[in-house]
Amino acid sequence: MGALLVLVASLALASPACASITAKLVKDFNWGPQGGPAEYLTDVDGTLLFRSWEPDHGLELWGSDGSTAGTKLLKDIRPGAEDSEPDSLVEAGGELFFSADDGVHGRELWTSDGTRAGTRLVKDINPGPQMGCCDPMERVGRMVYFDAY
Repeated sequence: MGALLVLVASLALASPACASITAKLVKDFNWGPQGGPAEYLTDVDGTLLFRSWEPDHGLELWGSDGSTAGTKLLKDIRPGAEDSEPDSLVEAGGELFFSADDGVHGRELWTSDGTRAGTRLVKDINPGPQMGCCDPMERVGRMVYFDAY
């Protein structure tokens, strides 16, 4: 069970004591007993990318611009109810890098620019359905480092 909340901080320049913080519900991810929270929240050029579970698509990559209408499944990487299980979400150079399993290539390196069309497999590092990489993944500057198998 979970919900994605947006905290909006309005800071008065004249006095830090005048700061006010409000929260609003953006999307309720309470899909029942298996409902998943928004996990691995990662900012990519003002778009929040994260993973969450819902019954029709499983655990997949989601995106949000902070509005209810703009919070949606970004791509069903492993089509259907099975999970692609995006993991190790890391931003570098204005793109998200992560590992996921599309059911064909095994767990491999993926990238997203925050759009459906810009979410794609980078490389099938270990060709075929075997796992090729990428947990853990770490950003250093504009570079992303990970283990490959």
